[in-house]
Amino acid sequence: MSSKPQSVKELTVKTAGGITLEYFPDELNALREEIDFHPQLQAILAGQADKDVYVHIAEIAAYCNILLAGDYTRDDIIELCGKFTEELKKRRTISVHSDPRITPILPNIPGV
Repeated sequence: MSSKPQSVKELTVKTAGGITLEYFPDELNALREEIDFHPQLQAILAGQADKDVYVHIAEIAAYCNILLAGDYTRDDIIELCGKFTEELKKRRTISVHSDPRITPILPNIPGV
C-alpha cells in the first residue's frame, strides 16, 4: 500500500469505446479485506447495510476509537481508510472453530 492516496488520474482509465472506468483506491480494497478479520465490526456494518458510505466510515471510526470531526474530501476519506486498516490490523483476533463430529487425535504419552 502506498503512503499517500492514489490520485483520481491514477485510478481512471478511458477505454477505446469512450467508457471511463474508475477503480477503487488500494486503501479501500485493503480496508474491505481487513474487515473480514473482524466479526464484531462485520456485524455492526451489517446492521447499517441500508445506510450510505459515510455511516459506514463513522461506524468503522468508532470501532477503531478514532475521532472524526469536520468535513472530509474524497482524498481525506481514502487516507482515513488507510488509517482504519492499520488500526484494524493491530486489533486482529483469531477465530477458532471446531467441528463436534471430529475427535482430536492425541499422541499416546505414558503417564499423561
